[in-house]
Amino acid sequence: MKNEFRPLYDREREVFEKLLSATFSGSQELMKQLTGMIVSPIDQNGSLACLSSESQGAITEKRIPVEAECDDRDGVRVHILLHVVNGLINELEVFREDGETLLDTINPNDMIVLVFP
Repeated sequence: MKNEFRPLYDREREVFEKLLSATFSGSQELMKQLTGMIVSPIDQNGSLACLSSESQGAITEKRIPVEAECDDRDGVRVHILLHVVNGLINELEVFREDGETLLDTINPNDMIVLVFP
C-alpha cells in the first residue's frame, strides 16, 4: 500500500469514535486527537497508520488501551485494536482471526468494545 496520508473517511472516524466512547485512562484526550488526524492505509483490511496534529499526548496505561470485535460476513471474528505510542494515536490495526482479508468493511454499530484492566 502507498504511504500517502489523507484525512479520515467518515466510516473510519465512526470506528475511532466508537472505540474512544469507552471509558479508560486517556480516552477523552485521544478523542481530541481525531480533529485534524491524517491516516495512511496499511493493508486491505482497513488498518491505518495515524498522524495527529495534536501535540498533547494522552496518558494511557497500555499501548493498546481499547479494542473491539465484530464478525465478518462469514462469521469469522474480526479484531480492531487502537495503538497509542507516546500518548498519540499511532495505528488502527484490523485483522481477521483466520488471517484472511476482510470480506466487508467494519460497521461501527456491530463493534463490541473491550477495555481490559
